[in-house]
Amino acid sequence: MYKRTSNFLGTCSKYDFDTNDVVECDSFVYDTSQMSRTLITDLDLVCDQASLKRHFTTALLIGLFFGSLIGGRLGDRFGRKKGAAIAVSIIIPSVVIGGLIPNYYVYLLLRLEMCDGGSTSTSRWSMVR
Repeated sequence: MYKRTSNFLGTCSKYDFDTNDVVECDSFVYDTSQMSRTLITDLDLVCDQASLKRHFTTALLIGLFFGSLIGGRLGDRFGRKKGAAIAVSIIIPSVVIGGLIPNYYVYLLLRLEMCDGGSTSTSRWSMVR
């Protein structure tokens, strides 16, 4: 967050801040004109918590990695249709529950599972000729 150089008079532009003077973030005002609440606003993943957002991408990539490894084996063992059904049975509950859970670590785990199932079905269907 940058230090404000001018007094707040109802408007805000990038020229009102000194980009050479960084100050610590202690609070954040959210724009609720588009959405009243999001995971970021519920868990307050800004300021000193902003680095936790990177874990979502890490969980996604780990899920894709394991899903790719598991997907081919599921398709070989149970067939493509059953393997796709298994993947969908992983994805749908993970997405629905993930949308309702306001807990960071549970959401992170569900994101890993969702991408694991998604990668499982994607790796299988990319091999179909």
